Amino acid sequence: MVSKRILLVDDDETILAPFQLILQNEGYLVDTATTGRQAIEKAEKNEYQMAILDIKLPDIKGIDVASKMRDLYCEIRLIIITGYPDLADSIETIDIGIDEILMKPIEPDELLRIINETV
Repeated sequence: MVSKRILLVDDDETILAPFQLILQNEGYLVDTATTGRQAIEKAEKNEYQMAILDIKLPDIKGIDVASKMRDLYCEIRLIIITGYPDLADSIETIDIGIDEILMKPIEPDELLRIINETV
């Protein structure tokens, strides 16, 4: 069985490292990025089945990175994470095919449930 490849994008290392470990322990191949630019560069070199993106990145809006990912891979599953409830409402109106919006803080069990349902 081929493992699904996930790109996890967040500028907060305290979120990236544990989520990467959790997903790897579940058998996923996980790459990480701390900026939107890094995420796009990785997506141009590797094919991902899913991207989990923080909406607020230091250089590029997470939703713009999601849009670029959708351009690169029309079948990619996109999950946006945010700590801002008002942003979650505005994301729902964007028509690029966001599969799920998760509010921080995210429990590991909830993340795994969503990923397993979405991949």
